[in-house]
Amino acid sequence: MSATPAPPVGGLDERPGKIDAVPVRHPGRWVVIAIITVLVAMFVHMLLTNPAFNWSFVFEAMIQSPVLRGLVAGTLSAVVVAFLSKDAFGSASLGVLGLSGQGASFVAASTAFVVDIVLSVVVSLATQPKPSSELKGLVYSETPREDLVDPEEATMPWFQRTLPLAGIALVLVIILNVSF
Repeated sequence: MSATPAPPVGGLDERPGKIDAVPVRHPGRWVVIAIITVLVAMFVHMLLTNPAFNWSFVFEAMIQSPVLRGLVAGTLSAVVVAFLSKDAFGSASLGVLGLSGQGASFVAASTAFVVDIVLSVVVSLATQPKPSSELKGLVYSETPREDLVDPEEATMPWFQRTLPLAGIALVLVIILNVSF
């Protein structure tokens, strides 16, 4: 004997019909994406076109022997700490230090930072400083005041001048902080 299902209450089948769901719109997200995209594009443009960055000097300074030694020493110290921790390199880790997971990563990064700073201080104390004439334009206190102002900035359009862009960035930051 088979059981028949009980009739619906009220005698009619009251199941709802097909639901036409519409996703919720988020126009504010698109506005924020557009603003952030414009700000990133402005930042990249500033990095690439501003002569004050002097990228040839930056590259020359970054490949100097003391800088590379500090980078290598910091990296190697982080690797050593990671090998001595419990599980940073899986079965290759020695487990001498009772650190695992993020603790090991934090200590390795801290060790790299400290080794790099100590090595930089030692190298700075052991080397002869550059004369002030070579630091003009690179160090604020060694640059004459008249060299710090761009006389052509007043003739540039608003989107290439410092103060209007800084004001726009400040207003956007305030708006985004208040709204989110």
